[in-house]
Amino acid sequence: MEDNGAANLLAEILNIFGLSLNPEGDVFSPIAIFTRADAAVQLVLLILLAMSVWSWAVIIERSLFIRRLNRKAKLFERRLGKSKDIHALHDTLKKREKHPMISVFITAVGIAKKAKNASDTQIQEQIHARVPIIIARELLPMSERLTSLATIGAIAPFIGLFGTVWGIMNSFQSIAITQETSLAAVAPGIAEALFATALGLFVAIPAVAFYNRLSGAFSQYAERLDMFASELLFTVKDSPKPRARARPAPAE
Repeated sequence: MEDNGAANLLAEILNIFGLSLNPEGDVFSPIAIFTRADAAVQLVLLILLAMSVWSWAVIIERSLFIRRLNRKAKLFERRLGKSKDIHALHDTLKKREKHPMISVFITAVGIAKKAKNASDTQIQEQIHARVPIIIARELLPMSERLTSLATIGAIAPFIGLFGTVWGIMNSFQSIAITQETSLAAVAPGIAEALFATALGLFVAIPAVAFYNRLSGAFSQYAERLDMFASELLFTVKDSPKPRARARPAPAE
């Protein structure tokens, strides 16, 4: 009953997209293998399918995210290079949308603006102490979803292997019951078992590959922020300090 229920549910989903479910047409097609599989193997295949959807969603979202970060960083570096007054730029950026590089800039320049009577050495020491904390805080949310890719890449093959072992056990039980050992009788059950391993590898390989790629991209962005912070020290040091606003004279 559970197998028929899962098959009927899959058939309804396929009908929505204009597809048909015909396991008799090709006994080794993925749909036929799924509908013919044991309930435990079907559960394994559904789990792997859900993991694949999630991993690709994370891959696409994080790839677009790091691309936006690099584009905004490039635009800001160009804007900063053309700016003649970093203190005026600081006041403008405080009221607008921020990203990690702007947060580092606002922190460093803000320290310089507040420490009007401090020496350059004292200002640099304060920036050295504060900016790494800002960088770490900005980078922490960037890699929060990458851990799921590492987890999927690590466990997906073993989940698929569990489905394979379970399917092979069912095949041997079927052989013992029917006393039929021909290849035609055994092949469909073995195919169901091996399909779980294949799907597990299909899920794990992209997850691991893009985890390494995205981790490298975020590491490069972290190095970019570190270099920007180092260059910003000299920019703040060489820039003139903002003048204090003149107070209006008291009325007589």
